[in-house]
Amino acid sequence: MSVHASRLPDPARVARWRSEIEHLRVVVTELVMFRVDFEGFAEMVKGDARILHGDSPFPIRVRTWYVDSQVMRIRRLVDQGGQGGDVHSLRLLLEDMKRAVEAFGRQNIEELFDAPGAPDYEAELRDFLVSSMWRNAGDIVNDADRLYAKQIKDDLKTLAEASDRVKRYADKVVAHDAVEGLSEEEQPRFSEISACVDVIEEITKRYIATLTGAGYSSLSPVAQYDAFDIFRFAWKPPA
Repeated sequence: MSVHASRLPDPARVARWRSEIEHLRVVVTELVMFRVDFEGFAEMVKGDARILHGDSPFPIRVRTWYVDSQVMRIRRLVDQGGQGGDVHSLRLLLEDMKRAVEAFGRQNIEELFDAPGAPDYEAELRDFLVSSMWRNAGDIVNDADRLYAKQIKDDLKTLAEASDRVKRYADKVVAHDAVEGLSEEEQPRFSEISACVDVIEEITKRYIATLTGAGYSSLSPVAQYDAFDIFRFAWKPPA
């Protein structure tokens, strides 16, 4: 009796997953960074009555630019691939991992410790670390040497639920000028966009840890400079 290829260890597939999660890490970091930047801009606007209560439409336009850019970034991350399109997508990565959970086993965690430049741990400590990482990724419920499919399915469901309204807005308003459009009640609020970013960040961190062993408390970069310094002097000083 033959075993389907998706039910076997697959180093090449795992290598693709690792490459993809590294690409997505950069994309999601940008998504998180844009939120941080906009929150900082919003605080400056709220703290300046001349801007907050002025006649200029510029702050409203900035808000529109932010919303449109963020919903399209989210839309790309939950892309279903269309007609077999070759695209980067967090959703597509998780779908492929769900289809081939046997491709990744405990040995794929162990090999991270054998990579060039990896720290040299004593056998007992190494086994402890591998076991700890495997508990967060493997199917220990069924004592099987494969990824835990239920966790991936749950993450896919959470991702779909969190992004549904955002994706709908992106499809009908930003990417396409749909005839029926969306009512004001159907348009995503800032809090919904921010919550969706949180979900994407958490799921991405989980699979970065699973596939590469790298642990992140946050994907928000720590700026080594004052990103808002440009706003602290007059752009158009008096003549």
